Parts: sequence; C-alpha cells; structure tokens
Amino acid sequence: MQAAQDPQGNLLSASLGRTSRLLLLAVELLIALAIIVVMVLSLWNLLVEVEAASAQLSSGDAAAAHVTILSMVDLVIIMLLAADLMRTIVISVREGYISIRSIVEVAMIVIVREMVASSITQQQINPVTIMELALAFLAVAAAYVITGVFRGGEEAHQGCPQAP
Repeated sequence: MQAAQDPQGNLLSASLGRTSRLLLLAVELLIALAIIVVMVLSLWNLLVEVEAASAQLSSGDAAAAHVTILSMVDLVIIMLLAADLMRTIVISVREGYISIRSIVEVAMIVIVREMVASSITQQQINPVTIMELALAFLAVAAAYVITGVFRGGEEAHQGCPQAP
C-alpha cells in the first residue's frame, strides 16, 4: 500500500526551493556588484599609475618608473581576476551551478598575481618563495587538467551543455 502524498509538504518544498534559488541569485548579484566596483576602482588606479609612470619617465627616474609599471601589471592582473570571477558568477546564475574548472582558473591567476606582487615588493627575490609558488601553480595546473578530463561526465550528469 502506498502512502498518500502530502500536498502541503510538496508546496513547502517547492517554496523553499524557490526561496533558496532567489537567495542564491541575490548573493551572486551582490558579489557581481562588488566585483564591478573593484574593477572600476582598479581601472581608475591604473589610469593614475599610467600618469605617474609617464611623469617619472619624462623626469628620467627609470627606477621609480619600473616599480610603477610593475604595479600597473599587478592592477591589470587584478582586473583580469575580477573579470574571470564575474564570468564565473554569470555562468553559475545562467546554468544553475558553479564550474569547478572556473574556480581552478581563478586560483591559477591568483598564484601568478602573487608571483608578480612578490617581485614588486621585494628588492631581492626569495628563491624559496618562487619555488613554493611554482609548485602551487603546478599543482593547480594539474587540477585544471584533471577537471578537464572529467568535465564531460560532470556536466552531462548535471544536464548542462558541453562547453567548447
């Protein structure tokens, strides 16, 4: 004998499902807004750095211009990181899941940014730090390859289209 289905339980479950999706969407939109603000502020800071570098180069202060240019590269990497996070959020809202591969891409960008930032802040580069960052990058790159190998099964299981 089958148990009778509870219509109120189904209604409550559907309501909670809708509420959780709306809450997730609101949180993702807030994160996207914060990323947009970071990108705009980074772009403004980049423009200020470009002006400072051109002033330093015209005055003949090549050492200060070198540091400013490295700082500009750091800002560009931050903007790329923010853009990649924005892409991940947009895809997760559209597809209904967060791609692990996108998160691994962000981790790779963060490690490269740390390499650049450490070269900016230190007068003499610590070989141990570079080795640690290189090993971390290799580990994350291996995770990127592994997620690519298992990507088809994960997306097919979730009913998502296969990415090119």
